[in-house]
Amino acid sequence: MKNKKMIELNSIIQNCLNRGCTSEEIQDFIDRARLYNIEQPEMIPIIDDLEVRYIASLGEGKEV
Repeated sequence: MKNKKMIELNSIIQNCLNRGCTSEEIQDFIDRARLYNIEQPEMIPIIDDLEVRYIASLGEGKEV
């Protein structure tokens, strides 16, 4: 289940990047993902990891 959610979140973030969403819009999505998963603490490190990968790739134009 955890792996499936990670794949879904990664796909959504990549879709946002592909559509040209601003960094604020993607950060808003990440913040909402944290809030949505507040009852599932095992998801928070996954969301944090995706956020870090997004930030690292933002300036390089790479896929997450």
